[in-house]
Amino acid sequence: MSEHTADIEWRRDGRNFDVTYDRNHEWRFDSGVVVPASSASDLFGDPTRVDPEEAFVASISSCHMLWFLYLAAEQGSVVDSYVDRAVGHMQRDEHGVTWITDVALRTSDTTNKRFFRRVNLQRG
Repeated sequence: MSEHTADIEWRRDGRNFDVTYDRNHEWRFDSGVVVPASSASDLFGDPTRVDPEEAFVASISSCHMLWFLYLAAEQGSVVDSYVDRAVGHMQRDEHGVTWITDVALRTSDTTNKRFFRRVNLQRG
């Protein structure tokens, strides 16, 4: 259906390379947007940059919002705003591998919640 690309670039730039290496890097998209990124601050990252885990949570929330808006528009509903305070949880599994175990979407607009109930009732 479609293809989506991103260029990720990191450079050592002569700095030491040990477990405290500089995590700062950039994400470049075909639109020309450049996002300054790093690891999470508790993993030696720069807290002023986006980390991959929060970007993952944001991308899920954004996709959900766009789907919701499409459904609303398709059914003739008008949405004035949409707010989601999404949260993802990172944990270690039994092998010590760290991963995001779940993402909770928490929309706060009651109009959205009423619409979702109506869509669920109409679709069974």
